[in-house]
Amino acid sequence: MTLVTALVLALGVTSTTAATAAPTAPSWDDVQSAKGDVEATQIAVSRILESVATMNAESEQRSYRT
Repeated sequence: MTLVTALVLALGVTSTTAATAAPTAPSWDDVQSAKGDVEATQIAVSRILESVATMNAESEQRSYRT
């Protein structure tokens, strides 16, 4: 067996083993961190939507003036 053949076999076995490993459950800290990420994203989306609504209202007011 050559060195290249041994490496290919070793890498193939490793990647196959890793792909079939059972997933692990997230830790409590992972869950809390994800909740924080979701809340921060929701706040950011709300701010963006408010800004868009404000810009639309300003745009409509300007279009009525002209």
